[in-house]
Amino acid sequence: MTETAARRRWLRLPLALAAASGAVAGSGVSSAAGSAAGSASGSTVSSASGSTVSSAWGSTVSSAAGPAASSEAGHAAPPVQAAPQPLAFTVIGDTPYSHLEERTLTQVLAAQEADVAFVLHLGDLKSGWESCSDDLLRRRHALLRASPRPVFFVPGDNEWVDCIRAPAGGFDPLDRLALLRRLFHEAPPPPRAGFDAFERQSQTPGSPPFPEHARWLQQGVAFLTVNLPGSRNATSNDTRLQQANAQRMIAVRQWLAQAPAWAQARQARALVVASHANPGFERDPADRPPIAPHDPDDAYAGWRAGLRELARVCPLPILLLHGDTHSFQIDQPLRDAAGRRIRQLTRVECFGTPRSAAWVRVSVPPTEPARFVITARQLAVESKY
Repeated sequence: MTETAARRRWLRLPLALAAASGAVAGSGVSSAAGSAAGSASGSTVSSASGSTVSSAWGSTVSSAAGPAASSEAGHAAPPVQAAPQPLAFTVIGDTPYSHLEERTLTQVLAAQEADVAFVLHLGDLKSGWESCSDDLLRRRHALLRASPRPVFFVPGDNEWVDCIRAPAGGFDPLDRLALLRRLFHEAPPPPRAGFDAFERQSQTPGSPPFPEHARWLQQGVAFLTVNLPGSRNATSNDTRLQQANAQRMIAVRQWLAQAPAWAQARQARALVVASHANPGFERDPADRPPIAPHDPDDAYAGWRAGLRELARVCPLPILLLHGDTHSFQIDQPLRDAAGRRIRQLTRVECFGTPRSAAWVRVSVPPTEPARFVITARQLAVESKY
């Protein structure tokens, strides 16, 4: 008989971003992450995306992304905010994909350090071949709800878009999305999560009914979540789904466009954007104009265009979090209209199956300019005979 015991221990991966310039140290960030994840050696991954960005919105702001920018004068001075405290949260996604991974995820959630404010789950809380039944989705919801740290869930594609497939039970995707909203996005977050100014898009005047689109402030860091699934952004030949997807993307663009003003009004010093899909940054060529936002062959070209505009008008360091392709990576892949790299925005993709015992820790020290410190961690598993 073999008894497997999970022992909590922090394992750091050998990746680094140059904190001063925001440039990736080395040339193989994502591949190095995948190959060395089981090693106990390595270093913290630190990012200063926008190395001289200031949170004083009314003053000149410079960053590695380009020339200095300034906000318009004439606005009333915002209320004085308390000095920020250190903030730490963790990121998981694309798990659990089985009963065994349910046990692993329970251990991962229990292993979070005491200073972790909350956990972001970036979607795909089931595999594509598991049933999308009420029972399974409710069980996965209960698993996340039982976490010692509050968990905020961002929809993926396996739990609604892909439910129409036969192995998943042939469910109506919009019906599954409605169930996810009732489970995860109906009640307000618990007070222990510490979300300030929390609101859902469905609760703002004149906005469409998308409660999974949320925003909040925590220790001076603004957070924004959107429903951007994989499976080519839920592309479908079904007229009803096409209409629903068009409405969803209108809501996504609106929510993203409001982020700079919303963050400015709350004196945010950094911005975190969380979604599920890998946006395919590599499709935009270097030193040439990017793919047109409405290219029918690129389901995420419009999202990348929205991120470019966000970086243009928002002077803050921006951290983009996503899952989808199960490959932990940290880089700065967004390019401007001329094909030049935008170093103000850092992308982090979280781990996923089969690396279900690993997660990403993000910390934001209370320093100016604000910076993100990224650390990859995982459970150490020992076998006893």
